[in-house]
Amino acid sequence: CGLLGAAECLLGGTTTIQDIGLGPGARGLLQAIRDSGLRALAGMCLMDDGEGLPTALRLSTDRALSRTLDLGEEFDGVDDGRFQYLLNPRFILSCSDALWSGIRELSEARGWPVHTHALEQEEETVTVQALKGGRDEIRYFDECGILGRDLRIAHGVWLNDAHLTRVRGERFSVVHCPSANLKLGSGIANVVKIRSAGVPVGIGADGAACNNDLDAFEELRLAALLQQVKNGPESFSGLDALRLATSEGATAIGLQQQVGSVEVGKAADLLVLATDRAEFLGAARVDPHDLLAFGGSRAAVRHVVVGGEILVQDGQLQRFDLVEIRRRAGRCLESLLGRTALSD
Repeated sequence: CGLLGAAECLLGGTTTIQDIGLGPGARGLLQAIRDSGLRALAGMCLMDDGEGLPTALRLSTDRALSRTLDLGEEFDGVDDGRFQYLLNPRFILSCSDALWSGIRELSEARGWPVHTHALEQEEETVTVQALKGGRDEIRYFDECGILGRDLRIAHGVWLNDAHLTRVRGERFSVVHCPSANLKLGSGIANVVKIRSAGVPVGIGADGAACNNDLDAFEELRLAALLQQVKNGPESFSGLDALRLATSEGATAIGLQQQVGSVEVGKAADLLVLATDRAEFLGAARVDPHDLLAFGGSRAAVRHVVVGGEILVQDGQLQRFDLVEIRRRAGRCLESLLGRTALSD
């Protein structure tokens, strides 16, 4: 199933991902990402506490930390650095204070960045404050030392002016996930305000439970359109949207020296689109960035190159057979439905 997700990313033109590795089979997922050829920052999702947390996903604090350390030592820096390890506490409400402390210590010792989910739902902050002695998410991250550890948060829908003032100058970024936020009714992140505060923003899809595809083109188009609603017409251009998926997105995940733009000395991560499609030919002569951001889609993806290796050629995966991946994923689904008594 990890390969199926990787295949969807590649066929949709995505070359680099940051993944939180949710589920008990973290090693298999990380191996699948590695095998796919994607450039990746990924790691095991960490959870040891919280109301309603399933037993299969709950580990003791020490076990969670030891497992992520083992996986990090196995995967970090492999394939000439194409795969980098990431510490992935799910969010404040499913991680104990002890786990956050251990994550900070691991990050300091190993230099691994921290990725988590935060400020997605309006009521989330109220719950966090009740649990953490009146501290909201940013104050909590600050006081437990996580804010200074190259922190990347998914969502950031409810970041306010005080938050943005506090994170200024820190290695802090936001991954904007517009489709998931719309599906869950979370709100619309004010990307214009976040960027104006000097915080780099990347584009994301969240996960399968919160979004139904891994389509970067859909996300960047939604990001651009929603900012017009949030901040007024012409507040967010096609070029702004494309930057979330390229140069600024690379900065958000700490890879700006390696990828994000076509420059001498950077990795050969490239996407080639078929510009003879009807949606391009029938459009007015406009800024090509607008044409791509507002009219492009994964259907136009022709070739995908990561680190100089062609992973998609003429719309076909080169490392794997998509039919076989689908077959294997189908067997996994049948087994899962059988265990949950939902197969009928």
